[in-house]
Amino acid sequence: LLWGSDSDPAQRNIFGLMQKYPDLARDGIRLRKYGQSIIEWLGGKCQFIELGVSGFRTYSPIWNADGKAIFYGVEGTSRKPEDRQKLGVFRFDLATKKTSPVMPGTGISDIRLVPTGNVLAACGQRELFVITKPDKPSPNSQLIMSISKGKGSILAAAWGPELWLYVTVDDQIPVDARRSYNRSRIARIHATGRDLSASWAADMAYCFRYACPSPDGKEMLYSRFRLDGKDPVILAKNLASGAVRTVAAQAMKPVRFEPRQGRLYYIYQGDLHLRDLKSGTDLVLVSSVENADFTEK
Repeated sequence: LLWGSDSDPAQRNIFGLMQKYPDLARDGIRLRKYGQSIIEWLGGKCQFIELGVSGFRTYSPIWNADGKAIFYGVEGTSRKPEDRQKLGVFRFDLATKKTSPVMPGTGISDIRLVPTGNVLAACGQRELFVITKPDKPSPNSQLIMSISKGKGSILAAAWGPELWLYVTVDDQIPVDARRSYNRSRIARIHATGRDLSASWAADMAYCFRYACPSPDGKEMLYSRFRLDGKDPVILAKNLASGAVRTVAAQAMKPVRFEPRQGRLYYIYQGDLHLRDLKSGTDLVLVSSVENADFTEK
């Protein structure tokens, strides 16, 4: 295809490609190297975890601080009073295969842990909770933010420096008495519940979702797209200066950003991607993904 159907067959190989299109050949070699590294890393390490949750949905699995357990949220409709205790935040120990409740009684669809591991943020449909010492037998929980019924919902949260939370809020905007549409924004609030900034990232023409901190804590990444879902991009906002830059186009829901290596992990249209920002090559690592968490342990 690069040379055309009437080209010399002797040139239609990797050596001819390297001679005529050296940059493209290098990108192909780097892409293959990434693929081989991922296969090697995943070999024997992929496993499914049976949580024993029946009749409800599990969300947002994340590693605890020492990498020996997983926190996750459970949400769904509780038809019996006793079913409410099956909803909430739970902890799964990888060694013992046992599950213990962290904050039962409220449906939770997104949870995030601070790097130190001693504070957890948990998003319900319209509430945001902060849980301290989630690895301990009796963790403490506090409601710090809520959305009125019929006004919208809370989708996700991310930790920034100094215990600031960046919260995705999906507002329900009325058009008339019967119709409405949804527009997302990112709010900022401290873990103590003080100093709410309702429109940290907001615009009448766009939706803003899924904040994700950079490894050095100096920037906050997030998604922006039009109200019709088109033109999705991942942006990065400098937390000190407020300057905003584009990280990647045609991408959404950042998971992990490695600026020195030029690598971005993100979820788009149900797939977990790894993009090399230097070459533009893009790999689909896993399909049918809704949430992901990263650990180096």
